Amino acid sequence: MKDDFGRDLRCESEGKICYSKKEAGTAINGAKHHGNRAKKIPKRMYPCKECGHYHLTSQAVSHKKDGHQEKYRFKKEKLRKRENKYDWREECRLLCVA
Repeated sequence: MKDDFGRDLRCESEGKICYSKKEAGTAINGAKHHGNRAKKIPKRMYPCKECGHYHLTSQAVSHKKDGHQEKYRFKKEKLRKRENKYDWREECRLLCVA
């Protein structure tokens, strides 16, 4: 909701931005469908007992790049273990033959 000067209306008790029910739902759906480049993604709306408007809860954005690097690191380690296993088997086979 906006005040007379076009600024976001804020709750006096919590200091959070006040939304109507429709505005809050639109903000959550927009973040779900269109992505949000902000630091926090709105997840849920709740009515404020003090001001009577709605506020949003949010969750910090986890960067997909970090998750991708972690997955890559895990796969690389798994391959390294597999190669060591085959090298060990090859060495044992050669020692047994000799």
